[in-house]
Amino acid sequence: MKYFKILAGLAVSAVCLWLAFRNIHMGEVMRVIMGANLPLIGLSLVVAMIGFAFRCLRWQIIGREKYESVEWKVFFKAASMGLMLNTFVPMRGGDIFQAYVLGKKAGVSKSYALSTVLLERLIDLGPPVLIIVVSSVFIALPDMITLPRIFAVVGAGFLVLGALALFGRRIAGMFDAFLAAHHAGKIRALMDNFLSGLELIKEPKTLAKVSGLTALMWSLSCVSTYLILESLGIGLPFFAAFTVTAVTVISVAIPSSPGYVGIWEFFAMMALGIFGIDKNIAAGFAVVYHFLALLPITVLGLYFLLRDLQSFRAAGKE
Repeated sequence: MKYFKILAGLAVSAVCLWLAFRNIHMGEVMRVIMGANLPLIGLSLVVAMIGFAFRCLRWQIIGREKYESVEWKVFFKAASMGLMLNTFVPMRGGDIFQAYVLGKKAGVSKSYALSTVLLERLIDLGPPVLIIVVSSVFIALPDMITLPRIFAVVGAGFLVLGALALFGRRIAGMFDAFLAAHHAGKIRALMDNFLSGLELIKEPKTLAKVSGLTALMWSLSCVSTYLILESLGIGLPFFAAFTVTAVTVISVAIPSSPGYVGIWEFFAMMALGIFGIDKNIAAGFAVVYHFLALLPITVLGLYFLLRDLQSFRAAGKE
């Protein structure tokens, strides 16, 4: 099953890559890329990294009950390594490593850390859905991006979490019947730690902080996208950057190859197509946009990983 999912993800990426570039003139694409305004590109990276710093702060707040004594830089380091590994490892293996690193550094259960990582990922599905819903009132979205489909994807995630919250401990208890007490106890402890991480977001003060930081992060992300558009001479209104960011980012929820190759380009080009941008120009933007999205996190993640190879080897053994 694991290999089937990997192959299916690679197939999805290959198809999207072919669909995105099948009628594209690469000479025009290179002209767009080479004409980029480098100061604006640099400014876009700075804005994106500020947003990433706030993302790490949000993660710290989500699990503050057990992370209170953990410094912000530990979250920054763990998130950098996890997101970097998602660029190279299939099936979002970087998320698991991210939780492992934080659990080890913070001295808390790895399952508790993983629950906060998963909760963060689900929270990040909210803003693009909201942006697309609002955008659909003012612009005509492609047939592929229908609201029922988007709500189905997001709803499925929350449905799984809801089922775990309601029946997780009961499911874990079912293992008592056919596992040794030692192993069944481990499963119950794993579920308890996982659910305790999910329950933290119910506190009003925590919810308000997380919501505010999420809005700030997404605003900075859209500003970064707008700066990339401007750097390539794509003159679109500022609100268009919100739509382009939302349509592109929500595509990462679709299973694909590591680094979202193909699917990122396909949806970024589709988003610009909404505003009538030429396909060759859209392709140039998609390549630059994807490269800049991966560049700083990959560099940071590799830097931290090389400094802490022992943790990576230990993760492989566990």
